[in-house]
Amino acid sequence: MADSDCIMEGDVLKLVGPFFQTWQRKFLRLFPNRLELYSKSRDGLAVKKGVEVS
Repeated sequence: MADSDCIMEGDVLKLVGPFFQTWQRKFLRLFPNRLELYSKSRDGLAVKKGVEVS
């Protein structure tokens, strides 16, 4: 699917940590059949994870 198939995209804050004390910013893109999650690695590069939705 092309980037033009993206339904919605934006920043999301996720509560993380051993006692859920830290907010971590993620960037999400929603497509008709998948959800893509982007986060920054330690070297500052964007890391993409994709999840198929059925």
